[in-house]
Amino acid sequence: MSRKLEISLLVIFLVFIFSFFILFFLVSDRFFSENENRVLQQFPELTTKTLFKDGTFTMDFETYVTDQFPFRDIWVMSKTPIDFVLLKQENNGVFRAKDGYLLEKFTKIDEELIQRQVEALNKFISYHDNVKIYFSLIPTSSWILRDKLPEFAENVNQNEYISKFYGLLSDNYSTINLIDTLENVKNDYIFYKTDHHWTSFGAYNVFIKLCDEMNMVKKEISNYEIIQLSDKFFGTLYSKGNFNVKPDEIDRYDLINFTNNIIVADIVSDNIIDSVLYNDEFLNKKDKYSYFLNGNPAYTKISGGSGTKTLCILKDSFMHSLVPFLVPNYEVVYLLDVRYLNTNINNIINEINPDEILIMYNAKTFSEDVSISKLGLAPKISE
Repeated sequence: MSRKLEISLLVIFLVFIFSFFILFFLVSDRFFSENENRVLQQFPELTTKTLFKDGTFTMDFETYVTDQFPFRDIWVMSKTPIDFVLLKQENNGVFRAKDGYLLEKFTKIDEELIQRQVEALNKFISYHDNVKIYFSLIPTSSWILRDKLPEFAENVNQNEYISKFYGLLSDNYSTINLIDTLENVKNDYIFYKTDHHWTSFGAYNVFIKLCDEMNMVKKEISNYEIIQLSDKFFGTLYSKGNFNVKPDEIDRYDLINFTNNIIVADIVSDNIIDSVLYNDEFLNKKDKYSYFLNGNPAYTKISGGSGTKTLCILKDSFMHSLVPFLVPNYEVVYLLDVRYLNTNINNIINEINPDEILIMYNAKTFSEDVSISKLGLAPKISE
């Protein structure tokens, strides 16, 4: 009887494993997880370089299997009640912190990736030696609000990481350190409690810092009308951690008496939207942060500001709530998300011919971003 039971259990186990193996190949890959509010890893490019030289294929394939695993959302959700009963303060890479905050786990720095990123960035600046280039890594809420973390929570020292990275860059970069800027206002509502992004007020404080560094005209907060968009915003960290916390408020800052006609163009889809930096449709969706700049566009042109210069920004989604503060200061602002552009970035920049370039990423995203290597590819000379 015992032998039959063992065989039955083995058969059930094998059927279970085989079924998921088949499902993995039958179910179409998802591009975006609304529950986790992020883009999912797609099947990585398999080349001699990615497989043998830099090893990125193996790393990306592991992420791909995890992200595209059948019924991933159900498995993630089912884990949470168990962790709650066990009084766990961390779930799926999210800490339940003090004062209702959820903070993203950031515990590892890839030293080899740092070297590849520095090499690419130093090549990049050599291709554009006639352009003023600014570089800034944004400290995340898990560092600025580290006193709210659970006791003994492991946490990368982002001050050391950012300082080290700046020290490895070419002297031709103008680096902008935002740690003091954000720590000076850390007791204010500068980061969402349920999301990894900064709030509009956090973005405003960074804008003031950029005004000093990039010679823009400062605008006191009294020059803005603050419009609350929603008080029911549950962000990325809520989706990942599944902790029971209160929602965030989300708002925008409108510059009073700025009446210019802003034109936002998605270059990839060739879609032009008149006078829109925001998309109201997202306020009725879970991903409310995508209200800013209509999600996560790969290549966007924004024209109609009051300035005379052209700015090109290489960015992640942190920039989306900061860009509206910058737009009035430039004639044209271009936004490039290197992660989603499969073309020569330096050719695009040469076509844009900007007066200034701002490279700005949050520290955690940047510490994992292998796409930065694209910046090291030499621009192709047209025949």
